[in-house]
Amino acid sequence: MDFPCGMYQECILPLALCFLNRYPGNRFYQKELFRELVIVGIKYAIKSLHRDGTCDIYYPFEWAMGDLVFSLYACTESYLLFGLEYPEVIDFFKRRAAYLGERNETGKLSNHQAMAALALYNVYFVTGEETFKKYSDDKVSLTLSWQHKEEGWFQEYEGADPMVPHLHHRFFWQNL
Repeated sequence: MDFPCGMYQECILPLALCFLNRYPGNRFYQKELFRELVIVGIKYAIKSLHRDGTCDIYYPFEWAMGDLVFSLYACTESYLLFGLEYPEVIDFFKRRAAYLGERNETGKLSNHQAMAALALYNVYFVTGEETFKKYSDDKVSLTLSWQHKEEGWFQEYEGADPMVPHLHHRFFWQNL
């Protein structure tokens, strides 16, 4: 690939978790290289950011909500887990979050909306700016509006999305 794919930044979070947690057989626990890879990965996301807050996905100037929210969540969650403090990273989070808060995708993909809520809440958590909490609350409301009232499943295109109920995070526990 001859241009950066923003979707690949979602790999930052598993690296962060491997660094931080003593999982059975985890030979990467506390290996400084993994911490460095996470930080470099977050900072690389800044380099590939377009002015409007988007990033390329599989083709130049192609964007999709999925790549924006999954990569933003991975970056913000890793940032929080590591207790980082980089002003240029916060600016990146705010620009991406503003784009996500002000726009939406055309299809009904509940997992994208739920992940957007998580990512936007993390940006609120990092910045303390109420705008991002409002954006997050809006995504939660939209996601819940797509839930099948009798059976409990969430809309994904024209069927059920089994992922949404499994998105556990500090955000959902704090907002129940």
